[in-house]
Amino acid sequence: MKAVPRGKEAGGELLVMFFHIIFRIEQNFIGCSALVAWYTLFFASKAARKPYHLFLTLVAFACAGSDSLFAGLPIAIGTSALELSDAARGEIAIPFIPLWITIGVLNGIAFFTSPKEKTA
Repeated sequence: MKAVPRGKEAGGELLVMFFHIIFRIEQNFIGCSALVAWYTLFFASKAARKPYHLFLTLVAFACAGSDSLFAGLPIAIGTSALELSDAARGEIAIPFIPLWITIGVLNGIAFFTSPKEKTA
């Protein structure tokens, strides 16, 4: 903060801008992934859908593990120094974790039951 020319205000602005850029990149990645998912699931052959079902399975279980961290569950992905109240933990655990697990299980089933792509 001391190295910033205008002082603390500029340092705070840069910090907010940095996090805003990170969130925007994640937002764009998730949005584009959703568009590709819809295209793949509705217009591609069943064999071509297989890799995307695997991708959605992995993303769903990663999101469930990340939310489990904030909910205070013993099985979680990552670390955080953020302490949440019990009310906030309840908001995260219900319904997000079961929703992510359901999405992961359904896409996992679709991945394992979809046919392999035929090679010539």
